[in-house]
Amino acid sequence: AEIPKRASFSSGEEIFVGGSHQPWMTRGEYNAFLKCCDEDAMELPTEVRVLHLPGIMDSDNRLLQALVDTKNKMIFQSTAVQAVLKFKWSKYGRRQHLISTWLHIFYLGLFTCYAPRLAHSRFRMYALDWFIIAVLTLLAIKNLTQEFWQVRLSGMKEYLFCEDSLWN
Repeated sequence: AEIPKRASFSSGEEIFVGGSHQPWMTRGEYNAFLKCCDEDAMELPTEVRVLHLPGIMDSDNRLLQALVDTKNKMIFQSTAVQAVLKFKWSKYGRRQHLISTWLHIFYLGLFTCYAPRLAHSRFRMYALDWFIIAVLTLLAIKNLTQEFWQVRLSGMKEYLFCEDSLWN
């Protein structure tokens, strides 16, 4: 499939067109541009849909929770729901997920490498040891805090016995 390089929109009597490298211009300017630059250019119809959802990123917006709670899985076939999820994932979710994943990998790696050293009862604690213990403690507190809030928001029963998933 060919990706169009130009788009047009109608504003009353005039039709405005433009492309990725050209500013918006009138139909006449566009045709003159095509004659001098693109002998084999062709126009393809393009449809653009704009979904205006004010407040979709507000913290008090309960849309995502409603999507989690719904039993109707067909709602995810909706273009509007897919657009909202894609937008929220690209603006917030992906970044948060990557940060959380790398922090977990760092925590597990550091713990795995450092745990055998702690297992030996006879070793002297150096400044680096105290620093590593502090980092491990802070990351453990961060993880416990996240779990605490998850229990608080979802309830203990939902947290432990979620019917949709074995993982909380």
